[in-house]
Amino acid sequence: MASAKLWLRASRPFSFTASVTPVLLGTALAWYRGYFNALYFLAALLGALLLHAGSNLIGDYFDYKKQVDREGTLGGSGVLVEGLLRPKAVFIGGLTAFAGVALIGVYLIAVRGIPILVLGLTGMLGGFFYTADPVEYKYKALGDVGIFLLFGPLIVLGADYVQTGQLSWLPVWVSLPIALLVTGILHSNNFRDIRNDAAAGIKTFAMVLGEKNSVAVFTGMIALAYLLTISLIIGGIMPLWSLMVLLSLPSAFKVLQAVQSKEGNRQKGVAAADVMTARLHMQFGVLLTLAFVLEKIM
Repeated sequence: MASAKLWLRASRPFSFTASVTPVLLGTALAWYRGYFNALYFLAALLGALLLHAGSNLIGDYFDYKKQVDREGTLGGSGVLVEGLLRPKAVFIGGLTAFAGVALIGVYLIAVRGIPILVLGLTGMLGGFFYTADPVEYKYKALGDVGIFLLFGPLIVLGADYVQTGQLSWLPVWVSLPIALLVTGILHSNNFRDIRNDAAAGIKTFAMVLGEKNSVAVFTGMIALAYLLTISLIIGGIMPLWSLMVLLSLPSAFKVLQAVQSKEGNRQKGVAAADVMTARLHMQFGVLLTLAFVLEKIM
């Protein structure tokens, strides 16, 4: 029987900041407006984590099945490529995580109504069909769009709605900068893997653009996250405290320097870009969350 440590590896917990950060931001946004329920927050957080873990497990299964993840590649958790878990077990593990999401969803629907059903189903279908047949939109150059929507507006709006019981455009606007950065994590991963993905017969947005243009688009995503934040502050949508996100600029410059370095060092920089972008996303998201907390208490 596989150990808990092995299953933890299979779920790729290092990636969970991508789902935890928007839950924290959406909750802080609600608290800033006078709404907070600790139990609802914990339910939303656990639901997001299970959804993320389930999507990772399902993704590992289909990436392995389609030979996207194979010996010599860097994608996935590696448990299937190394033969540490059976493919069927990983697939069932993903479905089990989704069942946990559904149970949490039943509770939240009971206290918050049908919008939770719509948001939850959208998240589950988006996570499952990211790699699953027949949609498999990751393999059709639509992964960036899906990740932008799922880990940006959907989670922030969901976390905010769980607290407030009100649907609003405010969390959607506030989510956009971190949505750009989380998409940057995927995009940097994909331009690193262009050759491997081409060999597997799949198509990503990075492959459509080519490596040079992909790096340019990636740079634009990072820059736009900051410019959009400043625009939202000027527009009165975000508090002035949101300028704290500028404290993450050194991390942004570091990752941009890595992917734009000269050919000799570029390969190493590109290989590390996804991890560096994930760190930037977390820093930026935490600072933006703190901005709403400070605006409330100061």
